[in-house]
Amino acid sequence: MICPYCGEKIDDANATHCPHCGQRLPLARIIGLPLVGALTIASASVSLFSGILGIGISLTPGPFPLGIPAGWILFAGAIGLLAFVFGLIGGTALLIWKRQDLAMLGASWVLCSGLVTILIFSLTDYFTLQVGVALGLPVVTVSSMSLILLFASRNRDLPILPKPPD
Repeated sequence: MICPYCGEKIDDANATHCPHCGQRLPLARIIGLPLVGALTIASASVSLFSGILGIGISLTPGPFPLGIPAGWILFAGAIGLLAFVFGLIGGTALLIWKRQDLAMLGASWVLCSGLVTILIFSLTDYFTLQVGVALGLPVVTVSSMSLILLFASRNRDLPILPKPPD
């Protein structure tokens, strides 16, 4: 790991402070950007599942089983698919190019997708609320964890390349 303040190499993978300059390391550096990127991609994958499920349910012919208008379920499904695309791009951009801005955008879309899923499925009765919570709560929880870790390290420099020596 490279210190974002002094550019020196830190050999201790569990360090919370740089042994060279003494600065506290950003949370995403301590936990690791790969974990944050993986959380974003994982929550986006659940959004993909709920998106496909929502679109599939809304396009089913015959009487609608859940009592929610098909258009609302289609809307939730479309948001889930968009969240998957943005979350996958954001998580991958964080892993490959250390682009926190794209990771925040992706995790925000995924968080909104989970909230929309819970909201739309809560429009009718208790059973559909349970379905919405089962689909949306994991997405909200994991994407929130990603955003918290990204915001915790946002004001810190996470350079793509270490600082050149003086």
